[in-house]
Amino acid sequence: MLDDVVFVVGHFDPLVAAQAARVAAVRGTVVAVVTDPPNPILPLEARVVLAAGLSSVKYAVAADVDQVSQIPVDRLVDERAAHLTEREALGKHVRRRHSETA
Repeated sequence: MLDDVVFVVGHFDPLVAAQAARVAAVRGTVVAVVTDPPNPILPLEARVVLAAGLSSVKYAVAADVDQVSQIPVDRLVDERAAHLTEREALGKHVRRRHSETA
């Protein structure tokens, strides 16, 4: 059973559809490992609960950088950079939409 465990590391801050789709595409028993980004929007505990709610996630845990560094590379899917890019894009979209209505 442990042979198919895959650790998907990400911030999930906020959790967006593209992230959920990529997690769903992972084959194996998915453990979502939730880490803190710079200046988080949502509390860590809330993001763990949201990640756990994805149907493709078997387990969700909070972790720090030291804990993540101990995950075997061959079982790791690191989404942190993608999550930061998506968060920035979402922020720009919200600011643009807000300026259109102001």
